[in-house]
Amino acid sequence: MVTALQAVIRTMRTDIEGSSQRLRRLLEPEHVARFGHEELSWLAREIGTIAQVDPALAIAIYETAFGFEDPDGTTPVRLGNSQILGLTANRRQNYQQAWWGLGEALPGLLRDHLDVGVRAVSRAIGGYVQRAYPPLDEPSQSGEVPYGDRPAHYQPDRSFQWYRGGFVRPQDGPALFQKFDEYLTRIAGEPDGADKVAAIIETLKTETGHAVFWASLLLVAAKHPELASLMIPLATSPLVMIGWDTRHPLGQFFAAVYGALDPGQRSEIERSLLALTGKAGEDAKKRLAGTIPPNLVTTDAMRAYLADLVESGEARPNTPVVQITTSTRPYDTDAYLATEGVRVDAPANAAVRDALRAVETLPKLTMVDELDVDQARMRIAALKALSGQVAGADRDVVDAKLISLAEGTLAEHTAAIARLNPGVLADGQVWRRLADLLLACAASTNPVPSAEVEARFDDDGVWGGPSARTSAADGLIRLAGVRLAPDADVAAAVRALARDPVCHVRLHIVQHLNFLAAGDLAPWMWEELAVVIASEPTRGVVGGALEAVSALSRIDIGRTITLAKAVLQRYLNDASPGAASCRTAAMTFIAQLHVWDINAEADAFFESCLQPASLDTVLISTWVCQFSANLLVGSLVDPNDPQHGVRQKTLAFYARALDAADAIIAEIDAGRGLGTFGQWSESDQARVRAAFDVVDEVALRLSFALGAHAQNTAPEAQPVAERVRLYAEAKPLLDRLADAPIANIAHNLIQGLEVVIDVDPSGVFAVIARTIRAAARGGYGSESLAVPLIIGIVERYLAEHRDVFADPDRLKDLIDSLDVFARAGWPEAQALTFRVADIWR
Repeated sequence: MVTALQAVIRTMRTDIEGSSQRLRRLLEPEHVARFGHEELSWLAREIGTIAQVDPALAIAIYETAFGFEDPDGTTPVRLGNSQILGLTANRRQNYQQAWWGLGEALPGLLRDHLDVGVRAVSRAIGGYVQRAYPPLDEPSQSGEVPYGDRPAHYQPDRSFQWYRGGFVRPQDGPALFQKFDEYLTRIAGEPDGADKVAAIIETLKTETGHAVFWASLLLVAAKHPELASLMIPLATSPLVMIGWDTRHPLGQFFAAVYGALDPGQRSEIERSLLALTGKAGEDAKKRLAGTIPPNLVTTDAMRAYLADLVESGEARPNTPVVQITTSTRPYDTDAYLATEGVRVDAPANAAVRDALRAVETLPKLTMVDELDVDQARMRIAALKALSGQVAGADRDVVDAKLISLAEGTLAEHTAAIARLNPGVLADGQVWRRLADLLLACAASTNPVPSAEVEARFDDDGVWGGPSARTSAADGLIRLAGVRLAPDADVAAAVRALARDPVCHVRLHIVQHLNFLAAGDLAPWMWEELAVVIASEPTRGVVGGALEAVSALSRIDIGRTITLAKAVLQRYLNDASPGAASCRTAAMTFIAQLHVWDINAEADAFFESCLQPASLDTVLISTWVCQFSANLLVGSLVDPNDPQHGVRQKTLAFYARALDAADAIIAEIDAGRGLGTFGQWSESDQARVRAAFDVVDEVALRLSFALGAHAQNTAPEAQPVAERVRLYAEAKPLLDRLADAPIANIAHNLIQGLEVVIDVDPSGVFAVIARTIRAAARGGYGSESLAVPLIIGIVERYLAEHRDVFADPDRLKDLIDSLDVFARAGWPEAQALTFRVADIWR
């Protein structure tokens, strides 16, 4: 259809009437609703040609395109046919491409065909307003404005809202009109600007006369006084004066160029303004009269009217009907408390507020080990003063919201010392003072349990603050962790906070339970983790327990695997929020143990995850990505480096992932052949796509590790020797990937191989050619992104490694590779094929 459309447009001159009739069928409302998202953007691309041959059709295209918006924002639509860059949008977004294309074409249309361009944007704005802004009960109505030998129309369009209200939409009608506005502003300053503006006015006089155009003409004349006389009919029209779309621009016009008008013109404006009546007229009169420079007032009646306004105090500013204003200021605790109804100036609140202010002025801690012991003691003094005020406050008198804020701030600042400066905790006095402060905060009623927070915690994992018990939990677990035999009060508080009724308080204990592994609380730590995993109602907290479990693998790998498996068992068939995240975290933890440790249980579990019948392709693809950092690890000089084992396990995992994916593809294919893929059931198609996603991820990660897309990386950050080693070790994987018939897999693989050409010129080219042959079945030869890559590689070989093609097999690889793209019609490949023939003739 697109090809036919282009052919008709580009041959319009051979049969203008017949071509236009066919193209106008595309603008019928029912057809636009069904196919506009596919066709209109192509019409927009050819609008210049259409305007030359059939201006009326070009205008109709603008009117139709902006008079409709596809309501379907969910149905996916592919952008192009590329498998390598498989971008998608939806029908509405695709339709909006037509708006964008017509907007981009408008300046050229206005330049080359001014009358057509003005009519086109006028009809487009008419369609937009009718669709998006139904009539509003405005003071100004439509009507005629006497304008020379032919009146102009005035039509309110609510542009005071959609164009001059402080925000302009970056698409649709407002974006199109902005193109017109920019053109109008540009030509106004040109030598023939007055003639062009006059021509625009003459064209607009034959159109609907939407107010947005008249407002822009007034504003451009305000910047170019030589255009002022052209605007007198607008400046003296009651419709323009009263209309919400034009009143403010008219006032700007008066203020800027009133002095450029002759006395007769000024007198006419003042008489028209004073003649306004009614509620809307009186309001406009008061606003516009004030925009006239006092020293330029011409009539006695206007002078008297202005004097009466000043005396009565009824003068009004000529402000826009709609304004968007913003303001910012630094966070102000007093202002916040005032919004909460707390009177900070009340005597009962003053002492607590002063102590809180002293803590708030402490420099914020952001760096680890930012404090030494003496500095920590200085901060603790301010914190202790605040704690004393909170403890001694009369809760019946001091505002409870102020107390809550003070407790939360106290806990946050105290926990920050413990979290960011663990070195100071070795000082017994500092430890004791921090513990006392945090224990006091742990007894706070802040935060209060909230069913809403608990319900959404599995999804978003967020909470409000400052929260006294939450920060106290964060600090106390750290204090408990630095002592083998923790203080009894601290230990009791940690246990209590682990069972707190608020989920994010529990989380701050549970996710750091591993801090207790070396001390007397270790037995309780293991028991608590088991309890949390078995019965904790909030899955976000269970996820925190898994964080602690993963940190304990060096302590007791068997126990941590048991706990992770308990998570899997608990959420085996659970589809509720957060359950899948917990399952993934548990499985990934065990998989990491397989790669980074030697453990038979982890190895067996990992192997079970790679069985084709139960393969979770999304999870496997995630692991392929996560473990890709291991592909270059391992010392180049130390054969005993344990990282070698990590690298080898990762490569073995990649091979097993390919085995599983290939098995799924082979099972579903069952001799049918991928050429019949479109005839398969949706479930079969989905499983095969998912399996190829695994293959694609392996190819992509190997490509990155070999150095693809690393051109902008500093040379010292590129471990070239490690990549040479990877190429040798991953050669079997590269050979397997070369057989994939999928274009984007081939492209990723070839980009990685390109980096290591110099390592093994003949071997690399053999794999590249093998990849091209296989992917040609999947349309790789038609990919525009593939052409420069392959041509560049071949030219590099001809320049630097021509001897490779002395081998008949490699020469055949070369001819076969070029043939794939030459047969697809790419001129670059055809030209290079002739060059190769000349070289070996």
